[in-house]
Amino acid sequence: MNDVTSWLAEIGLPHLADKFVDAQIDFDTLALLSDQDLRELGVPMGPRRKLLAAIAALGSSARQPGGDRTPVERRQLTILVGDIVGSTEYASRLDPEDFSQLTQTFLSRCSGLARSHGGFVANYVGDALQVLFGFPAAEENDAERAIHLALDIVATVPQIETPDGSRLGVRIGVASGLVVVGDIEGAPAGISTVAFGYVPNLAHRLQAIAVPNGIYVDENTYQTTAGAFEYADVGGKTLKGFSGPIHICRALKPIARQYRFAGELQSTPLVGRKSELQAVGTLWDAVRADGNGRIALISGEPGIGKSRLLYEVGRSFPGSKALVAECAPAFTNSALFPFLRLLKQEVGITEDTPLPSERLRAALSASTVPLSISYPIFTRLLAVEPDYEPSRLAASEQEAAISQVFSDWLRQLASAGPLMFFVEDEQWIDPSSGKLLQTLAYGVAQFPVLLLVTSRESRTRAEFDKAVTVHLALERFSREEAGEFVHMSSGGHLSSGVVSTLLSKAEGVPLYLEELARSALMLAAHSSDPSETKAESDVAVPISLQSALMSRLDKLGAVKAVAQTAAVIGREFDLKTLAHVVGLSPSGSSHRSLSATGPVTPSLTACYRRPPRGHCSGTGGGSFMPCRQGDRGSPTEDGRGASRDPRPALP
Repeated sequence: MNDVTSWLAEIGLPHLADKFVDAQIDFDTLALLSDQDLRELGVPMGPRRKLLAAIAALGSSARQPGGDRTPVERRQLTILVGDIVGSTEYASRLDPEDFSQLTQTFLSRCSGLARSHGGFVANYVGDALQVLFGFPAAEENDAERAIHLALDIVATVPQIETPDGSRLGVRIGVASGLVVVGDIEGAPAGISTVAFGYVPNLAHRLQAIAVPNGIYVDENTYQTTAGAFEYADVGGKTLKGFSGPIHICRALKPIARQYRFAGELQSTPLVGRKSELQAVGTLWDAVRADGNGRIALISGEPGIGKSRLLYEVGRSFPGSKALVAECAPAFTNSALFPFLRLLKQEVGITEDTPLPSERLRAALSASTVPLSISYPIFTRLLAVEPDYEPSRLAASEQEAAISQVFSDWLRQLASAGPLMFFVEDEQWIDPSSGKLLQTLAYGVAQFPVLLLVTSRESRTRAEFDKAVTVHLALERFSREEAGEFVHMSSGGHLSSGVVSTLLSKAEGVPLYLEELARSALMLAAHSSDPSETKAESDVAVPISLQSALMSRLDKLGAVKAVAQTAAVIGREFDLKTLAHVVGLSPSGSSHRSLSATGPVTPSLTACYRRPPRGHCSGTGGGSFMPCRQGDRGSPTEDGRGASRDPRPALP
């Protein structure tokens, strides 16, 4: 069965086929659908529940015993464990069938939420569930997605009806770290994917001691997500099976941030980027002078400082209004996600907002689109009045109305004074937001708006490159700039040997420098002699970078194994050695795929550098050094020159 239309007919919902076709939903997309997505499609409550249950069943039936198994591997994971509060008491006072139904409802709701956040439901143990983030593929914000899921579960579970009318509660534990995970032969029935190591045990222990409707996290998870969520310090606790006290924090709620990493950005020094700031300042002066909009595309690899540049731009003009729309990898299939979240923030619509419909009506009334048309569309998109009658307009007409509303909204804000509009991580923009951004970009010249768009790609995903006024491609720090950055970040408390190690490992990437410096400072704080040689060799990849680096590897697909083998060979390698180890031809396509996707880049020096001791060489071989940003170019004449992208994890 490969037709969603046929599947909808089989579950008794054939009338929804047109909606799914218009939204371009295929079987790969089904597992990503959430209750909110179905609301946005205009699906009523009854069919929504039926769809979510059918999608959950479809996901569980897709992994049959004896099918393709996921290989066992070491991975950085964030693991969430959730359990019903007082499940033993429920089991003792409820009829077994009632308790079974209650447990199934709990697990079904939580599993649906987990899938909507991109989590992998590994198994159920009684009335507890375990969700993995970072498997089978990692994302840069695995830990953040786990905490968002935990908060959604805590908000949803009390709404589940119980047979005796009591209020259902949940306890959640979240832990992050290195595990061995995969499909294990001989695993218990119904449980094929197992994670081994201390992390799943720690998540279970944290869950067991959590207060009702509490979310307890370990230190690793806290360190990774502290800038995105508000926490309460629980303190050190002795947990069964762990030799020393475990420091625990309780997640409370997300932090409202105008800029990504706002807290971290304030505490790190600004090095370089003067010419880029000056270029943006020139554009801003032009916007204020003639009232015509301008667009700047700011591109660069992960961790290069795109968000920091936006933050500094906003801070350089404190009296100016700035809007920030953030795209996110977890919401690439959520229609209009960055724009709807921005609208809610600016209008002031939250879960606790009294009369949110009145705020929405006030915001929409500024548009030339009549409220009778715009309100039914936006009340569904923002879930302000879930039971409000949906719009009867065709999808194309609704799309046009949405574009006009946002255009009018920006124009109104700009009428009070020149406006800055930042769009972060455009490489992750969802299709609907891409169309809207394209419309806004080509119309921005009509009013005083400076549109700044950041992306990891050199061309816009929303295809408005012809409207871009200036393209700023950020490069890595020079060694002098990197040394200044480390000195300022560490306060000069690191030895010259450690600093040299950091500069070699990070190779000019500001984020790598920052995190490695922080890791080195922590290591030095626990050492009796911070300058000892051991500190130089012990600086490893911080937890905060592990998911980002693994995400880049996972996106390589089948070529990932080649990149991992290259990492084992060393920071310097030649294609002949690599091809011999993995059993591929040196002239094959694997190294070209690696070069195209980032981990391996051509080295212009490869043809004349002497190979290090222990490396194989041969006719036309050569050794291969990690490339600087400015060294990227064509491979050597025989096509064998390549080097891996700098990666702090590699020796």
